[in-house]
Amino acid sequence: MPRHGSFLHGQPRGAGRRCRGNQAGYPARGDLARVKRPWFRAGYRRYRQAPAGAGDIFIADGAQTAGLVPLDLGKLPVDAFVFTGHKYLFGFPGTGGFYLRDPARILPTRQGGTGTDSKNPFQPEGMPERFEAGTHNYPGLVSLAAGIAFLEQTGADAVTRCIHKQTAIFLEEFLATDAITVYNPAPELPVISFTIRGLGNDDAGFVLRKMYGIVTRTGLHCAPLIHERIDGGSGCIRISPSVLTPRVDCRRAAECIREVADRANSR
Repeated sequence: MPRHGSFLHGQPRGAGRRCRGNQAGYPARGDLARVKRPWFRAGYRRYRQAPAGAGDIFIADGAQTAGLVPLDLGKLPVDAFVFTGHKYLFGFPGTGGFYLRDPARILPTRQGGTGTDSKNPFQPEGMPERFEAGTHNYPGLVSLAAGIAFLEQTGADAVTRCIHKQTAIFLEEFLATDAITVYNPAPELPVISFTIRGLGNDDAGFVLRKMYGIVTRTGLHCAPLIHERIDGGSGCIRISPSVLTPRVDCRRAAECIREVADRANSR
């Protein structure tokens, strides 16, 4: 995976899409571009210096960084920033949000159920009601508020230091055996992508869950284009330690994963 993340350049429906790391140059400006791992502000600025079309929209995917990496959206040169709430903001699954530099450029995709202007068949023009059709996910919002309060109380820097130490525990075990291939041996996020030689990804995930109680995620991880580049599109296994996971559990999980890998290659 390129050091500075990835770009997805959107084209009209049917024209296809392409994925290119910025080590090979930034994609040509078009109707829409999406960049992942958005804390690389210098990379943003380089991209924004390219000739822009009138309809360009530059979207930053903050799913893996919101709550973990400090960002000033007022200074970040993006048109939109989208994030999920169930990762480093510690909210329930199904929560998230987005920031728009110029909301008037984006049309609502859902209508009605505002509870504030029911006679109007269209969404209100004001924010945030413009994009809030239907009943709010109040339990999810409460969880998101509680997660952010925990993050503010604990401190984002303390959370970052903790989970990077936990990540190092896994890497220590994984890199000590030839039975495990790590695709990001120097991760800048607490996410480790790996495969076990001689054992299918889904089979490995099943064994780890049923025999050891270790939850991993297997497959393409919502990024099939990136997997085409790093592993030929076969996918991998992903584990992501949390500040809520005791370090002793991380150590034990890392040892168990290595044990499974060594046994799979002992024949």
